[in-house]
Amino acid sequence: MLLFLVPLFDSLRNDRLIAVFLSLLTLGFILRELDVEKFDVPNILILVGSGKGRNFLLGSGLLLTLLTALFRFRYYLSLSRCFLRNGSGIATLFAGLFLIVGDMFEKIDIPYHVLYEESLELIGYAVLLLAASKLARREVKSDTFIR
Repeated sequence: MLLFLVPLFDSLRNDRLIAVFLSLLTLGFILRELDVEKFDVPNILILVGSGKGRNFLLGSGLLLTLLTALFRFRYYLSLSRCFLRNGSGIATLFAGLFLIVGDMFEKIDIPYHVLYEESLELIGYAVLLLAASKLARREVKSDTFIR
C-alpha cells in the first residue's frame, strides 16, 4: 500500500489517481485479511477498520476517486488503457487473477483447499507488490495530454 502511495508525493505525475485507487484497493485487502477487532487498538480504529466502518471508509474513498475521474473522463479513460498495457497494469491484472482463483478455493471442499487458497493469495500479493514497485518507479503516460 505504501508503494502505491509514492506517486502522490510527486506533483508532476499525472497518474496519481491510479495510485490512489490501487492504494484504496490494497487497504481493502489488508482490512479483509486482518481482524482489527481482535487487536488491542483504540475503539475508533476498530470502528473504522471492521464491519460497516470499513465498508463506509472504502466505499467513500472509491466513490471520491470515481467522481474525480469523471471530471476528466476522457483523460483517465486513455490513461487506464495505457495502464493496462503497461507492465504495472499487467502485473496488477495477474495479481487479481491469483486472488480471485485463491478465493474460489475457499468455497470448495477438496483436500488441502486452504493450502491452495493461501498459496495463491500469497502469490497474488507478491505480484501486486511487484506492480506497486513498478508504478512507484515509473509514471504511466497517457496517449492524450490534458492538464
